[in-house]
Amino acid sequence: MRKLAVLLILVILSFISPSCVKEVVKEVVVTDTLVVRDTLTVRDTITVRDTVLDLACGLLAYYPFNGNFKDESGHGNDAVGRNGIFLTTDYKDEANRSAGFDGLNDYLIVQNGKPLRSDTMTLSVHIYSDSWDLERSILALHDFTDGSSFHYNLVQPFGGTQELAFSIGDPAYPCTGLQHYNPSISIISTQKVTTSKWYHLLATFANGDQRFYIDGQLVGQKTQPYKAVRDCGNPSLIIGGWWQSSLFPFSGKIDEIRIYNRLLNKCEINAIDLDGDTGS
Repeated sequence: MRKLAVLLILVILSFISPSCVKEVVKEVVVTDTLVVRDTLTVRDTITVRDTVLDLACGLLAYYPFNGNFKDESGHGNDAVGRNGIFLTTDYKDEANRSAGFDGLNDYLIVQNGKPLRSDTMTLSVHIYSDSWDLERSILALHDFTDGSSFHYNLVQPFGGTQELAFSIGDPAYPCTGLQHYNPSISIISTQKVTTSKWYHLLATFANGDQRFYIDGQLVGQKTQPYKAVRDCGNPSLIIGGWWQSSLFPFSGKIDEIRIYNRLLNKCEINAIDLDGDTGS
């Protein structure tokens, strides 16, 4: 029994990322009772260390849209609204708690997006679409004026397909060239999305391993020949759009955007998931 209890504790702690946790000493009493010929009783007490998740560790930007478009990571990467961007209800139907997009010409922009690039990264965003009839851009890091200096994006690459894509820029490609959508750098989701439903999108890249998740399910994975994310110029982060001449505006709601310079573990992913498969 004692060995089983210790093994169970070790398994639980193995799911916590050791570099991004705060330790809390917590006494856990495990009582083992061993009866030998009904005369001997042995009791053991052990102390283990519990952990608290630190979701601020490695957080480059965080947009919860709590009444504004500010970055609440503490790094000052605030977004600015364009062309009538507005605040609307979130997945709990609470007012002014998510960003609303009309699907025509509005978007959010973080002019200096350079700090939001990392060779190891996690992108997390919750979306609620009103329409997938056209190509729609959810999130992109590149030059807004001409579409060059592409780093990464989340997008519906083909109108009407209801498939989403996660792309990572190839460092070997010229910074002046466009990498809008290229199958070699992209993962197309095997799961199709619908309108009027919240989804949690999570995309990761580390040492060439590229993965894409929807609502916690792996919907695509690739091993890239390059180990680093493309590093070009001074890109901007565009939320709900692509670039000025081909905006591909999003139609619907976007909420709880997080950008990390590390991979998240399963416990952390569960903690930031808004249970977006329900609500309106």
